[in-house]
Order: sequence, then structure tokens, then C-alpha cells
Amino acid sequence: MDTKSFKYFISLARHQSFTKAAKECSVTQTAMSIHISKLEEELKFKLFSRNSRNVVLTKAGANFLAYAKRMMDEYEQVVAESYNISLGYDGRLLVGASNFPDAIYIIDLLKAFHKKYPDILVETVTETEVNEPDGFRELELDVAVCLPYELQTDPDIEVIPLVRRPLRFVVNAEHPLAGKQKLSPNDLQGEKLFVLQLTRFRNTSERVRQEWLMSGIDTSQLVEISDFDDILILASSGIGVGVLPYYLPDIRNSRFVVLDLEGTAPYADLALAYRRDSQNPSLRLFLEVFREMRKE
Repeated sequence: MDTKSFKYFISLARHQSFTKAAKECSVTQTAMSIHISKLEEELKFKLFSRNSRNVVLTKAGANFLAYAKRMMDEYEQVVAESYNISLGYDGRLLVGASNFPDAIYIIDLLKAFHKKYPDILVETVTETEVNEPDGFRELELDVAVCLPYELQTDPDIEVIPLVRRPLRFVVNAEHPLAGKQKLSPNDLQGEKLFVLQLTRFRNTSERVRQEWLMSGIDTSQLVEISDFDDILILASSGIGVGVLPYYLPDIRNSRFVVLDLEGTAPYADLALAYRRDSQNPSLRLFLEVFREMRKE
């Protein structure tokens, strides 16, 4: 199989432009054109309709594209598996998380799994896309710790509740609120509240907004920030109050103080998700370890 031709075909189908596809594949337009022409000659049908403006898949090409993607995915998976076998591993497990603070909740699980199955290679991916069905698939994850509300709408993905984390509030050590034992909603009136950006996750965003309202906090105070570290920097600088969806320990230092909210604080859920139709035996073993640990 000429994998280059398949790779070029898939790229050209995506971009509908020889210029963009050639750039993505780091080849000349001439080289790409030759590969596509040879592939069409071998298949005995046209993959694209070409004109001076663009390149469009033919009906036959669109049908072939699904097969080409599937074959390339399988080819890359077999190559990866074979490479791991050459290194002495019996299997591979790809684990996803949005960030390290979320991954904390499965570190003990990964440790137990590795101890029981040391010959299975465990690899990790940290990407925000793990929280979305399409991203989960595109990253080719076996399992992920993630926000549950987007993934649980997909019938092909199993979502298991993992942990409910109360939100905590971070203020500069010299902030007037820093000396309080706990915060009330009234204490936060007029403060900018820096929260993680969730707008792209529609179900999660709506659920979190409801939690804020139930806690008596005005949602117009929320300012969405894309990164955990940026929230800590802004809060430590006294620009506003940081709100983090993971359970920070009680920390007091020269920069910031971490406080809880009186009553019922907003919370953020985490779940464990995996593909129901996965054929990876390493995933089955991983889930067995997970269930054993939950019984303890």
C-alpha cells in the first residue's frame, strides 16, 4: 500500500486545494499531483473534479474517502502496536485529560494499573478536546478523565462519574477578604470572578451557570479565562478573585490565600469516559483495575 498517496488524498480532500494540502504534507504541489494521478490510475476512477478555482471530490472519491481514512487509521494503529511490541510491550493504553489538575484524580489508578500490568505501555494526552465527542475520537483515546456533560450525550461513549469537586476561591494575600474564614455571596459582590472558559462546552457551561445561581452569586461577575495558571496569576496580582474547579489544598504564602464558600458552593464534576465499542484488550484490563479500586 502506498501510504503517501492515501495521506495526500485525505489532505487534498480536506483542504480542496493543492497549495494548502502540499503545505500540510511538506511536499511540492507537483509531487502531490503525481501521487494523486497515480492513485486515480490505479483505482481506475477519478477522485477529484479539477478546475481553475478549486478541487472537489467526485461522488466516487467521497465514497472512497471514508475507506481511505479507516485504512490509514488502522495502518497507523498497527504500526504503533508493532513498534511497542518491538520495545517489549504487550499492549498500549492512551489516556486523555484536559490538564494535570484533572489527571490528578486518576494518578493512583494509573499507578495501580502499571504495577499490575507493567508490560502495557501507558501514554497520556492533555488536550481540551477530550471533553468533546469529536475530539475524543480524533485523539484516538482509549479512556479519558473529562467533563461529563458533553460526552454523555453520545451513545457510543460510556461515562462513569468519578468525582465532584467544590470550587474554591483564590485572593491576593493583602485582599480585604484574605482574613476571612469563609466567603459569603455578599462578600463577592462587585468582584471580578475569574473562571475557566467553558463557552465552547454548551451543556457544561449551562450546568455550571445554574450552580452559580443556586449559590447566590451574580453570573455577570464571571470573567472567563482559558488557563488555570492565568487565573492564579490574575488572582495573586489582586486584580480579582480566582475560582478553580479542583480542590486546592489550604495554601497560605506571600502571594495568595485559598478560601471556601459558605453553604453549598458551585461544583465541577469529573468523569471517566471510554468508547463502548473499543476492541483494545488493554482498556478492558484498565477498567477491571478501576472497578477493583472503587470497591475498596
